[in-house]
Order: sequence, then C-alpha cells, then structure tokens
Amino acid sequence: MKRLFLSIALLLLAGCNFETPLTEKPTRDIDPALLGSWFSLVDGRPLDVFKLSKDEYLVVDDGSPYVCTHSDIAGTNFVSCRQLANDKDHYGKYAYIAYKLEKDELVIFQLNGSLPLTDKSSPKEIRTALEEAGKTGTTLDTDPQHAKRYKKKS
Repeated sequence: MKRLFLSIALLLLAGCNFETPLTEKPTRDIDPALLGSWFSLVDGRPLDVFKLSKDEYLVVDDGSPYVCTHSDIAGTNFVSCRQLANDKDHYGKYAYIAYKLEKDELVIFQLNGSLPLTDKSSPKEIRTALEEAGKTGTTLDTDPQHAKRYKKKS
C-alpha cells in the first residue's frame, strides 16, 4: 500500500489506458479525509488532493495533474483518474486506482494484472470483470511490494 501512492504518477501513467471512467457517474461525493497534502513513506514524493467540486478531486502527483471521481464497485473504493498533463499518449485517458485509509495512512492498490482487461475493454466489460474478481477477492494486486503508502503532512 505504501508503494501504491509512492509513485502515483508512474502508476497512473502506466495505468492510463482506458478511454472512459470506470463508472458513468461518480458513485459518491468526495471524501474529506482524502483532501490535503500527502507524502510518500518510501521517498517523500508529494501527493496533493484538492476538492474540485462536490464529487471531483484535483490530484497532483509529484507535479502531474489528474481529475478523479469515486467509482466504487463490488465494495472496493475505486477512483477513476483522468490524466490532464500535456502528454499526447496519456492526456484524457483514465487510470483506475483502488485505495483505503488505514489509520493515518492512505494506501493505494493497482488492479490485479491477471484481470482480462485491455485498453479496448468496454466500461461494462471492465465492471463485470471487477465484480467477478470481487467475489473471489482477486480484484487488486495486494502484494505489499506493489502497494503505496502516504502519510498526511501536518
């Protein structure tokens, strides 16, 4: 989990393959507990989370901006994050990130790499795959080496 937020920029850029958000509309309003300035417990990289609207965040990961909304599926807290930086390969594409707040840390997880998803998968196919994987607990890559942890700055 520490590692998941450690390099959201790399994680998000690597995961910015999807053309649409995970859910058509945000599944809930922003969570005030996510707002603020965070730092990676591995290398200190900054992660800033701002309220953009009642259901949107502006996330700046080590200088890379994203607009994120909640896209919860099958009991997992997901956010759909749209790349905003001037990068022709990733601009406007989405990454799907799962997270949880654990004590005073923000923990971020990637999707399990064995899920049958491609950049051509439709939102419905993606949601179905996540719901099915949720039944067996295989939605996320839970390897502690791949998770990223952040702590809020005081």
